[in-house]
Amino acid sequence: MENLKIFELDRRYADLYDKNDMLAGKIDGKWKKYSCSEYIQTSDALGYGLLNVGIKKTDKICIISNNRPEWSLADMGINKIGGINTPLYPNSTRKDYSYIIKDCEAKLVFVENKEIYKKISGLENEINSLKHIYSFEKIKDVKNWMEIIELGMINPKKEEMEEIQKSISEKDLFTLIYTSGTTGNPKGVMLTHSNI
Repeated sequence: MENLKIFELDRRYADLYDKNDMLAGKIDGKWKKYSCSEYIQTSDALGYGLLNVGIKKTDKICIISNNRPEWSLADMGINKIGGINTPLYPNSTRKDYSYIIKDCEAKLVFVENKEIYKKISGLENEINSLKHIYSFEKIKDVKNWMEIIELGMINPKKEEMEEIQKSISEKDLFTLIYTSGTTGNPKGVMLTHSNI
């Protein structure tokens, strides 16, 4: 496992422990299971979709959500194109969200639901870097994360993704984890692939 990058783990798991229920979550009270191959296909498509909407290697993307399969799938898709996932607590305030999104210069934010969306709605007009907000759950007049996946399926950028992945080192930044800010403004802790 030396020199392993995080985006390589899904295929490694599929080779070693291929399962029909690698990941599962409830949607409308029913279990939705993701096999290893579905996990790979969905996260690949999400990565291609992110490239299609203009996300580039080292761009920051925030996920504001509780634990759910979409969180993991988005995280892996971001990682597969060399993007930097900057996860935020789902119970933070609009002020905290605004500060962190601006500080890390996030280009895109995934939110879990309407409650979280309400807290950040309009920040795309206040923060120059922020270009897109997508929701995991369906919200009227809000872009849904499935649009990115569908875009990636329609226009896969496999060669571009592979070139990016070849350029990624285990010493490259993998994620930014912001502190709670109890002693002032939150600080972004920089973690590399090898740190993880």
